[in-house]
Amino acid sequence: LDMAPSSTSDRAVQVLDYCGRADIDPIGYNEMWDIQKVLLQGQLDRVMEVMKLSKAKRTNNGASVVVDDDDGADRSQFLSISSGARTEENVTMGKDTIILLQHKPVYTLGTGSDADFIKDSGLSSSIDIVRIERGGEVTYHGPGQLVAYPILDLKGYKQDIHWYMRALEEAILLA
Repeated sequence: LDMAPSSTSDRAVQVLDYCGRADIDPIGYNEMWDIQKVLLQGQLDRVMEVMKLSKAKRTNNGASVVVDDDDGADRSQFLSISSGARTEENVTMGKDTIILLQHKPVYTLGTGSDADFIKDSGLSSSIDIVRIERGGEVTYHGPGQLVAYPILDLKGYKQDIHWYMRALEEAILLA
């Protein structure tokens, strides 16, 4: 499988493997969400810096063109980062990342779900329930279940969903 990026730039994916270490317990859903927001902010900062550099290089009759960076888009949903988020010291911000982990027991409720969809198994009252922004209904995550969160800038890779799914699958299997 050719996993090389489609561009000539040097791209690498860092893997944060929270499953392969005996000293790490399963991670709470909200704690991991905070970590993902920090990593996403790093990606957005990197992309914005590249855009600024690209704009600065544009010229009009030999003179630099100044372009307002604010395009009016609301990015606030990506920018609210919890100050209490735990991050690894060796994490490179703005770098493509795949996070591998096991969650503490949690039910996530997508936009099409209701807490009434959770069957009462006697244990369900002790399991956290978190409403999330994705579609779908109820999903259970817990110890023994591998969860992978890709945080990637897909512009630097082949624009082919089949290639992306195979590359992501291979990266997870290799990790």
